Amino acid sequence: MTASYDIDFAVFIGRMRPPHLAHEFIINEALKRAKCLIVLVGSANRARSYMNSAFSFPEVSAILEMLYKHQISTKRIIIKPLPDYIYDEAGWIANTKLVVNNAITEHLVTEGKAHHDPSDYKIALAGFGKDSSSYYLKRFPEWDSIQVGKQFALLSACHIREAFFQRVPQTSAFGLSPKVIEYLHSFMHRDEFVYVVREREAIEKNIKDYGLGPFNAGDIILTHADKVLTITRNGGVGYGLEAFPGGMHNLGETLNACALREFDEEASAFRLNPGFKEVMLSHFAGYRHFDAPNRDPRGQYISHTYHYALPDDFPIHEIKFEARDDAKAIKWNPIAKWGHETAFLDHYGMLRTFLPHIHA
Repeated sequence: MTASYDIDFAVFIGRMRPPHLAHEFIINEALKRAKCLIVLVGSANRARSYMNSAFSFPEVSAILEMLYKHQISTKRIIIKPLPDYIYDEAGWIANTKLVVNNAITEHLVTEGKAHHDPSDYKIALAGFGKDSSSYYLKRFPEWDSIQVGKQFALLSACHIREAFFQRVPQTSAFGLSPKVIEYLHSFMHRDEFVYVVREREAIEKNIKDYGLGPFNAGDIILTHADKVLTITRNGGVGYGLEAFPGGMHNLGETLNACALREFDEEASAFRLNPGFKEVMLSHFAGYRHFDAPNRDPRGQYISHTYHYALPDDFPIHEIKFEARDDAKAIKWNPIAKWGHETAFLDHYGMLRTFLPHIHA
């Protein structure tokens, strides 16, 4: 008996760190109504972290392939990475549509329908009830919806990560299928697991020592032509990731003074280069603050960010830097080659608010 479908292409958007039974339920329900399901794995371009991307896109894809090997091999499920566009919702919406349209076009080519247009097909967004999926539905009003029941309303990947990423990992058959548990048992022996556990412990220690805030911090973005100055973090949170020099605001100083002090403490720019501070200040290019409540897992950290843009003919090779304090290295990063993949928290997204023309 041939199956009857009322949707041509369903779309499911989720971070799935890791995929759990609620995700599987949505996927299974969508497959009952759609000829093909496009699974978009969110935050696919983010650096590994306990908060945003404890598992990479290839790792999430590997788990989904274990769960849905037949459906993927027969093209009933298509898995695609969906990058974050931090502080650029319009860009994220436009790119999501592009990813979906490209996935449909690729699928049609494999079916010998290259001359067909994706707009000729019925697309629906799959997710839990109206309240949970309304965020996406409002942003893609041209798509229909597949709303499934809330049988797993209390199940959260956040709670699964809390139980798993610790020195004595725990996995539960209540929220995870056997194949996912098998994958996690293997994953806990990898260096990536140790990295995330140590970051989680550093986050918890920071909260215990300092509380959740709110806190003010000052950061410096220094650019020259097509390059931006970044440090490599030496702290437990975001160890090895690239960030802008900066740090916490002290009582009795202005926020700009805080940013400049932290810049020198981590980059040694003013200490090693007399007169450079005055030169840099003369090329002030902008200020913004970043206060999204969940931008930092340690609590509510408000970044007051100052952008200084050195002129293209400035001899940066004459400026000396030395990584100190929370920085273990410092370098000029080619903006065209930098991105969320190696950036700490939202720092690359911060740069894009000053330089909206650069790649996402």
